[in-house]
Formats: sequence, C-alpha cells, structure tokens
Amino acid sequence: MVMGPENAADVQAVVKARLEALSSLSDVQQTATIEWRGQRRSLPVIDVPIGLVSYNPDTHRIRAQRSLDPAKEQALIDHPFGDVAQNYLRDLLKGAPEDPAREDPTFTAL
Repeated sequence: MVMGPENAADVQAVVKARLEALSSLSDVQQTATIEWRGQRRSLPVIDVPIGLVSYNPDTHRIRAQRSLDPAKEQALIDHPFGDVAQNYLRDLLKGAPEDPAREDPTFTAL
C-alpha cells in the first residue's frame, strides 16, 4: 500500500479552505465533469499551488515504462513521494509512450 506524500495534511487543508471559499461565492463556479467509479460527476474546480501537488506513483499511464531504470523503479517502490521517484514519474509522464527518452509532442502541446 502506497503511503501519501509528507505534505498530505497541508494539501487537504488548502483544498478544504478553497472549497469552503467557493461555497460563499454567488458567482457561477467552474466545474469539470469526470467519470468516477462508473458514474459521471460534476466537481468544482479550484486552483492549488503547483508546489503542493505530487505525481501518482500508481498511475497506469507509465506502468510499462517504470522498469526502464531499475534503480529509479526501486525508488518508486521504496519512497514513491521522494524527489528521485517524483522526478522519474515526471520524466516518464512527459515522455513519448513509444520512446520515453523523447518528450511526447502531445505533452508539449498540453
């Protein structure tokens, strides 16, 4: 079982505060509709400082590429929210699926 990032409590506090602030607004709020556990849900959109977020070490997007670097894969297993693992995840997510060493043009466009 993967433990959460060390700053999980900070992230939760920021998200809670921003969601509470939304409830006090009378303006139309931005939402995003997602598929979640077989159901479509419309969720409020909030801004979160980029320094608070972490990559999901269990993402299916890079499962096949994780083993390209055994030492970094071990870092993902041992310390999934540590700097080595998070940097590896970033690089794999940016990489083209057929060649992770090359940046994916769709990532660049995003």
